[in-house]
Amino acid sequence: MPAGLLGGLPIEAQTPKAVAAFKSDPPARKRSIAIVGSRGIPARYGGFETAADVLARRLVAAGHRVIVSCEEGPEPGPDTYAGAELRYYPAPPLGSASTIIHDSLALWDLRKEVDIIYLLGYGAAFAATLPRMAGAEIWINPDGVEWARAKWPPLAKAWFRAMEYMTMRVAHRVVSDAEALADHLRSRHTTGAEITTIAYGTDIVLRAPCTAIANSFGLKADQYFLIVCRLEPENHILEAIEGYKAAGTLGMPLAILGSTEIKTAYVKKLLEAAEGADVRFLGTEYNPEKLAALRYHARAYVHGHSVGGTNPSLLEALGVGNMMLAHDNPFNREVLGEVPVQWFSTQEDAAEGYKALVKTDELEVRTRRDAARNRARNTYSWDLIADSYEQLLNAAPLVASRLRSPRREAAQVAHP
Repeated sequence: MPAGLLGGLPIEAQTPKAVAAFKSDPPARKRSIAIVGSRGIPARYGGFETAADVLARRLVAAGHRVIVSCEEGPEPGPDTYAGAELRYYPAPPLGSASTIIHDSLALWDLRKEVDIIYLLGYGAAFAATLPRMAGAEIWINPDGVEWARAKWPPLAKAWFRAMEYMTMRVAHRVVSDAEALADHLRSRHTTGAEITTIAYGTDIVLRAPCTAIANSFGLKADQYFLIVCRLEPENHILEAIEGYKAAGTLGMPLAILGSTEIKTAYVKKLLEAAEGADVRFLGTEYNPEKLAALRYHARAYVHGHSVGGTNPSLLEALGVGNMMLAHDNPFNREVLGEVPVQWFSTQEDAAEGYKALVKTDELEVRTRRDAARNRARNTYSWDLIADSYEQLLNAAPLVASRLRSPRREAAQVAHP
């Protein structure tokens, strides 16, 4: 969740600290970087958009030139945002192929303009050969083990396997959002790009948002469990629902934020499994203020993701201080560290976890909430994440031909 999008919610004012930290470093020649692969900024959707938004604002504040690729909409969008240049490219309505086309067009257009191109996601990794041949340094963030996601048909899985291979050979640097993901890549690819681990970041919610937002969803503060995710098999919602039912009468509903509009086989299975239990499908919600309030006031957050790296939704749960019922896998273990967590792999594990969380006394609840926020603050604050990118950026090579490109000179005149 990007800073500045929480409206009246009280969050740590991290941007001035980050900028001050950047300015205290020894002077370095500033770079130009294009961030490709998100839908665009300001962030209104998921983790990539949030990362692009926060990094763009902070890197601009540190003196770098930043370009962010954005999806074209029906109406023209702004040319700049918080000092970052916005470039628009079409994303035809072709399902997952639309992202590949959009990213490929951006990579071609920006190939000769910046020192570094940072591609979020590797679906279009093949097209990163173009800016690499033109002299740009290429960074790629894989965003998990995409080919392992159950939602993809065999052909798509084969494509993503090939793109993972391309990523390791086209990129100068792979930016992994978790050490467990970096280990996976090293085990499958013994040669190729250098791998650097930089996680996503999160904001820290210090005081309770208004309970009226939770109430508007029919929920009472500290009296519900919450899941926020896409309804896909690798997110283990079925095990979470079955565990909830197996736990018996808990007196707290299980609220699920995720779209049920498209009735996939898995969504149908979830709806059937939820029958006869107080499981509430609340649809999607992208408003960050509402999401923060719903997370904050939950008794516990249920997190079943298993094939990604550092999941932004899990970081946001840490940032609000949620107690956790989490799927047991290396990615989640890495993110949660020493935070007290109820772990599950089966519906039986989940059932025991729900019951334990209902019985947790007030002192232990406070201890767990504090531990979650401290983990977010000490490991995943945007200060730390942005500083890691700043150091990486300052170490990247300058491309001499970019120093006097017409677009770059125009940008320097417009934003000295």
